[in-house]
Order: sequence, then structure tokens, then C-alpha cells
Amino acid sequence: MKNAHGKWSNTLAVASLGIALAMPLPAGAEIYKWTDAEGNVHFSDEAPKGAKKLELKPLPVMNLPMPERHADLGKTAEELEKEKQGYSVLAVTKPAHDAKLDATDGQLSVTASLEPDLRKGHMLQVWVDGQKAGPADTATALSARDLQEGERKLKVVVLNAQGEPLQSSAEIRIFVQKPGTADRK
Repeated sequence: MKNAHGKWSNTLAVASLGIALAMPLPAGAEIYKWTDAEGNVHFSDEAPKGAKKLELKPLPVMNLPMPERHADLGKTAEELEKEKQGYSVLAVTKPAHDAKLDATDGQLSVTASLEPDLRKGHMLQVWVDGQKAGPADTATALSARDLQEGERKLKVVVLNAQGEPLQSSAEIRIFVQKPGTADRK
């Protein structure tokens, strides 16, 4: 921009210098400064007659760690917020609390109830005595495997896409017995 005397203002020169200094330069690049016959200041990587070489300090370099990849990438903000809220209902509906059960071949059918419906990427899994006791599934009809006789604590766990627990139902107590003995007591 020209000033009242028809000359370019130093504002443009300062802005140009700022831009030139902010731009990455190849190793060994040099910047020159000179003033022309009309008093305009110039900067360039080429040295015209009468130009002064600028001594520039190297810019600091920061090595930042790479950001972690998250399974949340690609999810909408609404989906992430719903995931944080959890499930308002998560319960074992079958078997009943304190049930005496025959576990044929150590297998047991388990039914879960949850609200809202299971979210995309989530799965359910039966845990017995604090350990995974069956395969993860998207269905609410599940199974527990390798059950041993005796008193057991059973719960249903919601897992995220990486298989990490997000939420658990309340534990129920069941009594696992040899087949045919559950109704005798």
C-alpha cells in the first residue's frame, strides 16, 4: 500500500519478512535484504547488488509423539455421547437369582435384558466368578461354558469393539449342581 508520498509503506515489507521467515527453507538457503532507490525494503533468496545477508537463527524443532489411533474414529459425536451414557437397563433375566441349576456338560443358557438396544460395535458376554465364561455375542441369548459345581456369581458384561468391558449387570448367585440333582433339595 502506498503512503501519502506515493511510496510503499513498511507494513508490506514487514509482512513479507514475516512470511519469508515462517516458510521452511532448504538447508543452506540464505535470505537477503536491501532497499531500492525509492526506499522500499525487499527480501529475497537471490542477492542483488548492495543486499545484506540476514543471519537467521535456526527455528526450534519439536518432535511430537504420533497421536494414538482410536476405535472411535469415524463415529459421530452423537454415537460417542450415547456410548458414554451406557445402558439404562442391563440385567440377567435367566436364570433367576439363587436358582439351583443342572449344568449339563458344564453348559448353561443365560438371557440378558438391556435398554436401549445393543449399540453398533458392542457385544455381550457372560462372566462367572469374575472371569469370561462364554463367547461374546450380539444376541441377548447367551451361554456360559465350563461351569463347575457349587455356588457361582454370574453377570452379563457389555464389551466395546476391542473386547474391553464397558458396563456390567448386577451379579446374581446361582447354584450349579450335577444333572438331575437340582430339584431334589
